[in-house]
Amino acid sequence: MPTRTLSFDEQQAAETAFHGHPLQPQWGARAKQVYTGISDAKQKQSLPHYQWRIGLQRPTEIQHGVYPTTMSLHEIIKEISHQFPNRPFSLLRAKLMSPAKSLPHHHSIASLGRF
Repeated sequence: MPTRTLSFDEQQAAETAFHGHPLQPQWGARAKQVYTGISDAKQKQSLPHYQWRIGLQRPTEIQHGVYPTTMSLHEIIKEISHQFPNRPFSLLRAKLMSPAKSLPHHHSIASLGRF
């Protein structure tokens, strides 16, 4: 996937979403898309999750998946089937995970480093 540098508005939108501040209506469409993507991801992280043990066959291997408690078993099975097509599997709910801790307010996206 090609990469590009974020515009000033997109950088502002990312920092604003990261800190949980409101969207600014004067931002362009791409900046709003950046804001929405980060806000949605942060909201999903704030939900409790279950860790699932996924026993795959052909070849046999064990994977672990983490899914929010709001997902139904049907949705989880559909997601795993999409991720590992044409592979039979078994599921075992391993443990409940509490929401991820947020960074202190003085941290920024830039302070996390490059991925």
